[in-house]
Amino acid sequence: LPAEAGRLLLGTDITFRKEAKELVANMAAINRRQALYMVDVVTFPRRLYLLRGYNSHSQCPGLMADFVYLSPGVDVSVAS
Repeated sequence: LPAEAGRLLLGTDITFRKEAKELVANMAAINRRQALYMVDVVTFPRRLYLLRGYNSHSQCPGLMADFVYLSPGVDVSVAS
C-alpha cells in the first residue's frame, strides 16, 4: 500500500458492531506521519504492558498489533 495514503491494518478476526465514528474522528485528527493503534485495557486494566528489554521509554505501550491506522507519510518496510 502506498505511504502517501492512510492505511487501516486489521486482523482477520476484527468485526465492527456499530459505526466506528470515534475511530474515524481519531484517524482524521492525528498528524501526518503518525500512527493510531488500539490498546488492550481489558487484559491489562491497571497499566499498559511494555516489551521486556526494549527500553524505559517504550514505544507503543499496550499495542494490539492487529488494529493499527497509519496516516499518510508513514513508510513501513522490512528495513524500518
